[in-house]
Amino acid sequence: MAEVATDPQDDVDIAADVTTVLAWEATDGEFPGVDSVLALVERFTVHGRRLADELEIACKKLPETENARIGADATLSEAPRRLYLRPPAATKSAAGHRAQNIARLVHSLLEARGKVADEFARLSMLASTEGTP
Repeated sequence: MAEVATDPQDDVDIAADVTTVLAWEATDGEFPGVDSVLALVERFTVHGRRLADELEIACKKLPETENARIGADATLSEAPRRLYLRPPAATKSAAGHRAQNIARLVHSLLEARGKVADEFARLSMLASTEGTP
């Protein structure tokens, strides 16, 4: 989808990291080393901000009543709260929990972007068939 310009390979890499982070057992506090977790927090934050900015621009091009836009707007309403927090304390628990929280948001942003892309494709197909006998 031309409306959202994030590099597809970045999305694949981020999605793989999101899956890994969300699989961590937070109840056990068994997170990897603090430095590697903080690096993931930074990576998710940067990517999430970019995704949120691009998704917001794309959503403005959809009618307000489209389900894809409504869902994306709900996800976007969470983005500023989670993506602009100060870095977590340099403890395994704080960093691990922040990584999981941001991973959930990035996962939701990726899903919303996919739905918005599908909606653009559907609308484009409808527009191209209008006026065709």
